Amino acid sequence: MRTIFLALIVLVLPAMAQAQTAVCSRPPAPACADAAQTFGNADLIIACQGDVRVYLDTMPGYLECLRQAQMAYSTPLAQIQALRTEQLAAGAEMVDLAQRFNCRLMNKPGCS
Repeated sequence: MRTIFLALIVLVLPAMAQAQTAVCSRPPAPACADAAQTFGNADLIIACQGDVRVYLDTMPGYLECLRQAQMAYSTPLAQIQALRTEQLAAGAEMVDLAQRFNCRLMNKPGCS
């Protein structure tokens, strides 16, 4: 009986770790934040602002999912490093998108 239990642990825990990393789904960045026509129309600005808000509200959950996947019991080191790289890139994208949107919203020159 003990052997069966140990075999289940050996087989199930790695599958659980892989399943956890598979459910981390990066929310797409709203394309409207980079579209020039967005900022020439008040209705488009308001709609885009809502899309950006949804994106910014969902990103922390994605980042937390990546963090938890890194801490999973049997996550291999290479996968932990890849998850950390993705976590950093996603966080940077989130900050960059918010800054670009706000810059364009305020009609500042030189917004990229």
